[in-house]
Amino acid sequence: RIIGGDAVQMANIVFGSDVSQLPDPVLGGIVNASSPLRYDDRMLGGMFAFGRAGQVLIITPFVLAGAMSP
Repeated sequence: RIIGGDAVQMANIVFGSDVSQLPDPVLGGIVNASSPLRYDDRMLGGMFAFGRAGQVLIITPFVLAGAMSP
């Protein structure tokens, strides 16, 4: 939750207000699955932080060989 929350807080500083109250999203995040289709605490924390702030998330439901797995 720390990394996603930090990104939202930095966006709040940059835009001078709560980004969840803006009409359009200002951040985008990518959440990658681990094999076998699991999401770790860091990824789930980012999903919750971005979701609460109404920001964009791209969630990959698969593992790319060589990119996310050995």
